Amino acid sequence: MQVRHGFLEALQKALGRGALAQRWYTLCFLAAFEPNDQFKDKMVRWLKNRAEHYRNSNGKSRSNRAGTSRHLVMEKTFPRLIHLLAHHTDFSKEENDLDDMVTYLTFYLECVGTADNYALFFHLAQRVKQARDALDPDSSEVKRIRPILLLKGVSIYTF
Repeated sequence: MQVRHGFLEALQKALGRGALAQRWYTLCFLAAFEPNDQFKDKMVRWLKNRAEHYRNSNGKSRSNRAGTSRHLVMEKTFPRLIHLLAHHTDFSKEENDLDDMVTYLTFYLECVGTADNYALFFHLAQRVKQARDALDPDSSEVKRIRPILLLKGVSIYTF
């Protein structure tokens, strides 16, 4: 537990300073199954604050590369989270495993989701279906990702 907490705290500090690429935010959402409620609540607050910070930013900062839009940073972690979950070692199409995936997706929505960005999540989910998976270049990547995308749709509607 100490290693996991230490890693996530170091990740928080590095992301807050802009020392790491934005793609590293994806790992923070694996805290959905954190057994320590106090630490999990701390992660939720931090992720919500970061999402709010990026939504309220005007797109200009020293870590902004080539003027790219910074207000969608947390929303852009969604495709990476889907990919990460599709290749998670615990992933299978068994009901219990799919329940775990719903927990991850609900945690993500709790931290990042607002009434204004749900349509964006659906758009990104459609784009993920069209992408080819570099880790699994044959047609099976769609089979791995499709159940998660269906769960994401259900999660968004029920959230």
